[in-house]
Amino acid sequence: QFMAVIQSIGNTILILEPWSDPLPLQRSWCLWELLCTARTGARLYFALKPSSFQEFSQALVDDFEHVMSQLSRMDLRRARAFRQQDQEMVLEQINLNVGLSSMNEMIQLRVKDYLIL
Repeated sequence: QFMAVIQSIGNTILILEPWSDPLPLQRSWCLWELLCTARTGARLYFALKPSSFQEFSQALVDDFEHVMSQLSRMDLRRARAFRQQDQEMVLEQINLNVGLSSMNEMIQLRVKDYLIL
């Protein structure tokens, strides 16, 4: 079981690339990993490539409100998978377990918490 693997590892890294609209949040299988992370209590970490980190850091200094606005626009409903049946399975599991709105809020809160630390 994939969820058991996430639980045994205990950590998940989400690549915020690009930071303003992270591609992993547009991929259904990445959402599945995030759901498994949330359900198992695994820690969620964020990473950016060095050039993006510099851009992101500068944006935080220059216009923090813009950064927060961009990150608040994340919407997991846009997520897609290569195979339609995979997309449907992931979205169904998210809806059964936490709901898309709650999943959106969870990710946004984790990102905001990460920024404040």
